[in-house]
Amino acid sequence: MAASKIKEATCGNKPETFPTVVDIKKNIPKYCFEPKVSTSMYYVARDFVAIASLHLIFELISISLPWYVVYTVAPGYMFMKGTFFLALFIIGHDCCHGSFSSSSILSDVVGAALHTFLLMPYSCWKFSHRVHHKNTCNIDKDEMFYPLRKENARLQPANTHSLFWKAYLALESGPRSLLCYDLLVRTYMYAGRLMASAMSILFNILWATVLYRYAMHYGWGSLVLHYLIPVVTYVSWGFVITFLQHADDDIAWASGHKWNYMHGQLSTVDRHYGWLHGIIHNVGTHQIHHLFPKSHTIIWRKPLWLSGRVTHILCELMPIRFFRPFFSYMGSTYEVV
Repeated sequence: MAASKIKEATCGNKPETFPTVVDIKKNIPKYCFEPKVSTSMYYVARDFVAIASLHLIFELISISLPWYVVYTVAPGYMFMKGTFFLALFIIGHDCCHGSFSSSSILSDVVGAALHTFLLMPYSCWKFSHRVHHKNTCNIDKDEMFYPLRKENARLQPANTHSLFWKAYLALESGPRSLLCYDLLVRTYMYAGRLMASAMSILFNILWATVLYRYAMHYGWGSLVLHYLIPVVTYVSWGFVITFLQHADDDIAWASGHKWNYMHGQLSTVDRHYGWLHGIIHNVGTHQIHHLFPKSHTIIWRKPLWLSGRVTHILCELMPIRFFRPFFSYMGSTYEVV
């Protein structure tokens, strides 16, 4: 990001004037921290209705219009379907933080269902994601797009290059293991979490079996068209957005005694994603999520005026920068890379 843009997006407080999480919370309306199941379920239903509507419309086009029209429409269909897959993933993400409902059981059931539908092992990802939240911008412990020390320069993490977010879950990533699917790698899974992790992987295997049977009955082309390419679309979206939430030239990574929790959470980046922003539940308001991951983020991400209001409050309290760039996602990626 250019220096002038950084200056425009930076709050004036100095790093040593860190407010506490409690201080910040006092300035935010209480209802932002009160989960409403009805609101949460509304967005689940909205996303599934959108996916079903896209599917129905495409099927109607397929049986009523010439083949060249179908082939012209198909890329847009798969792209939009994958975009709503990402919206479902984000709701499942909120479930993993317990912000979907005050009931941890309901949150985990809904989150597991949504992530299994997307071929994501919910509990494995949940535990790994919490490691990220506890160590955000800690160069030695964070798991997301961390910079490499000079001695590891040749071990460039695969997840900084791959367009497919599954690489973050399934592939070895340089000096830091990210094998989320491998129960034997994650030692923290053995602290009462092995069963949940195993069940998540089992659910994924069962769902993959259902998809295989679908392909055997309707053909692999149908599975690729209606499901696999939308999945690739959503993981690609997720990769780019997650990268932009945690990457910028002006972000200061730290380690040891130089790192603290507030420094890490305030080193995330807020961005606006244009037409995509509302569809994916305003996930671009990322600093507030890192400060209060258990809060009812679906509520304060919608409507937009509430996100803006909370953002304004936070900007007055922020000890360091608070980014609000309104670039296209491609433009933002180019600026950062």
